[in-house]
Amino acid sequence: MITNHKLIIDKSCPMCSLYGKCFTKMGLIDKNTIAYYQNVNRKIFDQIDEKRAKSEVALVHPRSGKTLYGIDAFMRIISDNSPVLKRLFHVKWIYFLLRKLYRFISFNRKVIAGKEIGVNERDCTPPVHVPYQISYLLIAAWFTGFMVNNFSALLDAELGVVHFGWREYAICFGQIGWQFLALSLIQPNKRLRYLGNMSTVSIIGGLLLIPLLIVDHFIDFSWMQLLVGFGLIVGTMFYLHVQRCKRLELPFIVSISWMAFRTIVLIIMLYFLYLK
Repeated sequence: MITNHKLIIDKSCPMCSLYGKCFTKMGLIDKNTIAYYQNVNRKIFDQIDEKRAKSEVALVHPRSGKTLYGIDAFMRIISDNSPVLKRLFHVKWIYFLLRKLYRFISFNRKVIAGKEIGVNERDCTPPVHVPYQISYLLIAAWFTGFMVNNFSALLDAELGVVHFGWREYAICFGQIGWQFLALSLIQPNKRLRYLGNMSTVSIIGGLLLIPLLIVDHFIDFSWMQLLVGFGLIVGTMFYLHVQRCKRLELPFIVSISWMAFRTIVLIIMLYFLYLK
């Protein structure tokens, strides 16, 4: 067990709080180890690199001042009593992949599950890292396209029309381009933050499709039931989209633009695939 240390995490990040609680319950750290970047006492805060600690958790030993960041801090905690894990974590390619994965999640954590900072608290928002954030947009679009493609295949089969596997991917990636242009006209300085939040909403929508697809495997929904289920998911996504826009202090027109793209695409699909 790690003792006499402080693990400095982001108070406004649910994921950070979750792994902090897990480390404590698993007996990897003592109950006094977790501290929050936003309000940790000045003596400890002065011992860390405050800029680096915004993007990587800091594990600091207050007496010596020695500090580990990010994946190095995690490896120190997880492998403290395991020589096997210590050797495994220091294999170069494993360390490289774990470090990249950690940084990918950390730099995108605010658009994944972040909350607003409290009044008079330090801001723990990580700096913009364009490659990681664009990668998140692309991965989210691919995942959402994959899930919606599975759904649309079922729907097309029920309707007796030809299914085009590329269609949903084009829609999901097209949504990014559409909203990029919309934000360029409305608030260009918030484009990347907004697109990250929008992508998280899309991922949530994709995940919500999983129960629908599983239940359909056993019940075999009609096309009407599939559309109702999909409509409920889109409604949930719209609500989440509006809430995230409020958090970003973006006008409601951004959510209207988000829905307008989907509406226009739906009309085009109905015309060419079903009505023409």
